[in-house]
Amino acid sequence: MATRTWKTIAVAALAALVLAACGDDDGAGDDAPTTTTAAATTTTAAGDTTTAAPTTTADDGAADEPTVAGEGATVTVAGEEFVLDSAISCVTMGGAFGGVFGSADGSLSFHVDLPPTGGDTSEWPPPSVRLDIEGDEERSWRAGGEVVASMEGVPTTVSVLGYAVEGSTATGSALVVDLDTVMAGEPQTAEMDFAVSCG
Repeated sequence: MATRTWKTIAVAALAALVLAACGDDDGAGDDAPTTTTAAATTTTAAGDTTTAAPTTTADDGAADEPTVAGEGATVTVAGEEFVLDSAISCVTMGGAFGGVFGSADGSLSFHVDLPPTGGDTSEWPPPSVRLDIEGDEERSWRAGGEVVASMEGVPTTVSVLGYAVEGSTATGSALVVDLDTVMAGEPQTAEMDFAVSCG
C-alpha cells in the first residue's frame, strides 16, 4: 500500500512540476556508457606468451541521433531538424522526465512526458511527445497523450518507440502523426528523434 501511495504522489508531483520553472538535477554528471574489450593473449613461434591488458572506452552513441548541449531540445521530424534553445519547464523524478521547451522566436514548442522504465509503471501515463510548429505551414506532430488517444483515425503504429533518461537529459524516438491531417481524414505520419536537457 505504501508503494502504491508513493507512486500516486510521484505522478501528481511530476505533473505539477512540469508547469513550474526548470529545476536542477544532480544526475547530469552520470558516467557515460562504456565498452570493455577482453584481454588478448598472443603466443609466438618461439613459445613465448604475452597478454595485453583489457581496455575500456567510452561509447559515443549513434552518430545520427540528435544531441543537445546545455538547456534545450533538438528534434528531427521526417529528416528536418528543429532546435529549441530554452526549457520553459523541466523536471526529472524517480527516472521520469517531463518538460516543455521553446524556441527564441516563439514559433516552436516541444512537450515531452516520459515515465520511468523498468518495474511497475502501470500508474504512470504512457509516454508522449508533441512538436508544435507555428508559421506559414502550421503543424502539430504528436504521439501519445490524451488528445491522440481520443481521436479516431490515428494509425495504431503512432507511439513513442523508445527512450532513455540519464540524469537531466533524455533521448528517444517516436512515430508521430500530424494532428491536422488526422482531422482531414488523411493521417500523415513521420519518424521523430529527440534529445532534451534541463541544463
